[in-house]
Amino acid sequence: MAYAKVDNELVWSHSYTWCHKMLPWVCKKFGVYACGTEFPDKLSHPVEFTGKHHSSELTLAFSSTLDVDPCTASWGIDDVQVYIL
Repeated sequence: MAYAKVDNELVWSHSYTWCHKMLPWVCKKFGVYACGTEFPDKLSHPVEFTGKHHSSELTLAFSSTLDVDPCTASWGIDDVQVYIL
C-alpha cells in the first residue's frame, strides 16, 4: 500500500494487485511490461486530496508498506503540486 500524510494525518492510500482476473494469463498477455519483470506494471495513478490547513508550516509525507526489494516492487511520486487559497 502507498499512502500520503499531511501533518502526520493520513489523507490518501492505495493498494495494487497486478491481476484481478480469474485467469492471470489474460493480464500477462495484455499487460504493460515497463520494468522488465514477468508481471505487468501499473504506470500511473492520479491522486488528489483537499483539506483545510491553519498553520504556517505544512509537512507532506509519502511512503508505503512494501517490505520487498525495490527492484521487485516499488512506488514512485512525481509532479507534486500544492495550492494555497
